Amino acid sequence: GAGNVQAAIDYLDAGPEQPFCLFLPTSFPHCPYHAHPPYHDMYDPKDLPPLRPLGEGKPDYVDLIRRNRRLDELDDNVFRKINAVYLG
Repeated sequence: GAGNVQAAIDYLDAGPEQPFCLFLPTSFPHCPYHAHPPYHDMYDPKDLPPLRPLGEGKPDYVDLIRRNRRLDELDDNVFRKINAVYLG
């Protein structure tokens, strides 16, 4: 929220002495995963190409995000439906 943004600004204004990486997500990129008709059902998940394999060529934090948000508990069919809705 706004508190996180202000904390990041304050940190940058303080002039950090060491190199750093600042990750500041301000919202989820695509939530919620729904669409109005006819777009929600425009594509059948079974007609889409297979999902990309997990973890191949990805930095370690991708797996951490996946576990932290409990995405690793979801079935591939959920991700296939999300993909179909996103494309619609």
